[in-house]
Amino acid sequence: MNAVASARRRRAIVFSELLAPPFDEGFKNLALALICELKRDSDVLGLTNFGADVPEHGIRKVDAPKHFLSSALCDAVRKFAPDDIYYIPTASHTLSSFLRARVLKWYGGKARVHFVVLQPRPLGGLARMVIPLVSPHKVWAQSPRSVALLGALGQDVGVMPSGVDMLRFQPAAADQKAALRRAYDIDEDAFVVLHVGHVKSKRNVELLCRVQEEIPGAQAVLVGSTSTEQDGELAARITGRGVRLITDYIPGIQEMYQLADCYLFPVLAETGSIEIPLSMLESLACDVPVVTTRYGGMEQQFPDSPTLRYADDGDGLIEAVAAVKADPPTGMRVQVQPFSWRAVLGKSVLAADGGEVTP
Repeated sequence: MNAVASARRRRAIVFSELLAPPFDEGFKNLALALICELKRDSDVLGLTNFGADVPEHGIRKVDAPKHFLSSALCDAVRKFAPDDIYYIPTASHTLSSFLRARVLKWYGGKARVHFVVLQPRPLGGLARMVIPLVSPHKVWAQSPRSVALLGALGQDVGVMPSGVDMLRFQPAAADQKAALRRAYDIDEDAFVVLHVGHVKSKRNVELLCRVQEEIPGAQAVLVGSTSTEQDGELAARITGRGVRLITDYIPGIQEMYQLADCYLFPVLAETGSIEIPLSMLESLACDVPVVTTRYGGMEQQFPDSPTLRYADDGDGLIEAVAAVKADPPTGMRVQVQPFSWRAVLGKSVLAADGGEVTP
């Protein structure tokens, strides 16, 4: 048997606290994409402590508290004997998350621990003192701000943008778009402005009311996440002003992008989403133009253009949506072709040094 044939496949664990269906959150979808891409070349075990068993994706729930100090988790990690552990904390880069990553590092022996952070977090004095002492092997972040913050704390930081499933998210022909609008009871002739995300005030989704009221012929549509509890009062306000609110889980979420004419991302709060929101990439992949705030790490990956317009405030966002309606752009999908999950992860975590390291 030659050396290539006899080489042992690498082994990887992907851990995130809340892995469970429905997969309609940024951190869940990134973790799932990472599991799927790693499986091409490695044996992979997905682990979660507050999620659920998902056998079709090789995800197993293990009995472990918030701090990860658990014989069951330790046994699961050590029996699998991973070369790499990828930890995607739901709380992003808090001191507690760094301490949990340190526990995984201890359980993993010689495994490399990759710590994936998707949102900015304020760090106090204690965190700034302790984090350099409990560093994982590699930290992956999505924006220059997060890279600079964590690098200043002595972390080895790489950039890992979000990706998109280019096979699932594809443009719809005109007849398909019309059929989808009929299926979802949306006016076939309306200029449909879509947002997908939490029905919460920090998402600034009430701006959709202005779209509905100030742009002639527009129909604003909000698809609310089913993973988090919605703000009932906010939901009542926006539906009362004509915004179409969909709160049922939609397995074929690509259909909502395919029936839209413009995607609006009005989020201002820096913790309102992951720093490169998946929804914007999914819209572009479906050939739908995007209007957005200057959010997270988006501008570092995508320059301002007719296909992806940036604005600083509500007035600017409304003007940009109106501009898309007046002169619809083309060529959105080509912008995200370099952002397939395989390309993104291949340039970041999958390309990282996988050699033996000292735990």
